[in-house]
Amino acid sequence: MMAALAAPVVIALAVASRAYWGWRLRAWAREQGFTLTHYRGAKSFEGPGRLVRTENQSVFRVEVAAADGARRAGWVTFGSRLGFVLGEPVAGVDWDA
Repeated sequence: MMAALAAPVVIALAVASRAYWGWRLRAWAREQGFTLTHYRGAKSFEGPGRLVRTENQSVFRVEVAAADGARRAGWVTFGSRLGFVLGEPVAGVDWDA
């Protein structure tokens, strides 16, 4: 019985996580005057802080568009290496050159 519930629960958590981070990234982009056009989670050993990242940090590869049509890409880091931070504020943005 429990095994039958495991798959739907895991799927629901994955969908909820994707929705939450999409909402957080769209809100961040809007606050910065951008429109989020694409994002994905950082893969292992990818992005800023890759060698010292903790489970308290979430890093995303983002692509945004400005009101004038200019596009930018980079990395957005949420959280802190020191532990949980309420609201998981943006800890840094590293734009591509």
